[in-house]
Amino acid sequence: MAEKYGGATTLNELTMLNYGFVCNAKDIDICVTQASLDLSMPKSSVSRILTGMRAKGYVTESTHPFDKRRRIFKLADEYLKRGDEDIKKLLRWLADPKNTLV
Repeated sequence: MAEKYGGATTLNELTMLNYGFVCNAKDIDICVTQASLDLSMPKSSVSRILTGMRAKGYVTESTHPFDKRRRIFKLADEYLKRGDEDIKKLLRWLADPKNTLV
């Protein structure tokens, strides 16, 4: 989507951001294995998406306190603050009949 329509956020990142907002609302961490199961995506894809999102500042990464092999991701506080506005912009764009995804 980003390649075709411009912008810096890919469709996979939007999917992961939505998942992150759900996890945040439920006060649970994002981990690669669980996100892979919940989103029916390969773990390697989830890991690649989250790593890219970390580089863009969308998520933060830490190590699980008990299982040091496990990475934990959370939506970055800064993104949580501006995420609502990004979603509103996207919805306005989608509502405009001259904009299409096909």
